[in-house]
Amino acid sequence: MLKFRGTTRFTLRFVRHHGLTVGAGPFAGLRYPRSALLHASGLVTQLAGTYELELHGVVEALVRAQPRLIVNIGAGDGYYLVGMALRCPDAHLVGFEADPYRARVCADLARFNAVTDRLDLRGACTAEGLARLDPPHLTAVICDCDGAEAELIDPAQVGWLRRATLLVEVHEPLEPGVEAKLHERLHRTHSLEWIQPSRRYLADPTSRMLWSLGLSPFQLEMLMSELRPVPTPWLWARPS
Repeated sequence: MLKFRGTTRFTLRFVRHHGLTVGAGPFAGLRYPRSALLHASGLVTQLAGTYELELHGVVEALVRAQPRLIVNIGAGDGYYLVGMALRCPDAHLVGFEADPYRARVCADLARFNAVTDRLDLRGACTAEGLARLDPPHLTAVICDCDGAEAELIDPAQVGWLRRATLLVEVHEPLEPGVEAKLHERLHRTHSLEWIQPSRRYLADPTSRMLWSLGLSPFQLEMLMSELRPVPTPWLWARPS
């Protein structure tokens, strides 16, 4: 993975110019506490609204559906979990995050945005734990768990997944064969769409906030691509 020297400096510089409120994208208005300043992964691109641009349309589709329950597997610093809580004010949310440090950042973000009353933040996710949720219809799952989707996104073990809407980041390099497994498990019950990562361009209007960092064009394009070591597609699965 390419790393920038002084990434912390760039984060501080961006926040001095633009503050700690997400300025664009589906979660515009989401506010980060200062405690997350150096600890939330991808903070600059999240604040700028360029983070995972490919998913913005999918997130808006999820919001239009107004699910009653949103399950976030791999909640990380809470960008999706808390962001969806703000966009879906009538939903209950369950977040799973195995890393206690990231979970603390996520909990801080939830408190800062006043959504803790609708959010149940748990530790490591297991298929058994998912099965016990037994949620209602109109359930959405957002999953980014570094290859564990091969174990967790399995309707044979978690029956209610057959009627849930799923957005899954698929980590084929970490779990070879997982793309084929998910297709086999879901294609009979869901309409499947594979969303591929796309290149970022400086001419994109969403990049404007990043120019304040004083980076070279090459560095800006790399930052906008979120420094991913390999491309990872997403699976958008809607019950058919």
